[in-house]
Amino acid sequence: MKKITLTNRLRYRFDNIMSKGSIALIGWLFILSAIMILVVSVIVVLAGIGPTQDNGAAVGFWEMTWVSLKLT
Repeated sequence: MKKITLTNRLRYRFDNIMSKGSIALIGWLFILSAIMILVVSVIVVLAGIGPTQDNGAAVGFWEMTWVSLKLT
């Protein structure tokens, strides 16, 4: 009997997700997009490379998240 590896388990789970239909795929796309937007917003705010407000101050985390969401 073949040993079940972690790669095999991940492939099986991925196949099960793909077989659930388009609603499940759209849900996973939403989750991955939200995670990507949050990660990019954190990086931009911490690095200080984001846009500035009219008074010259850097935008905050939630403002940067909103800007990233609009651009996505």
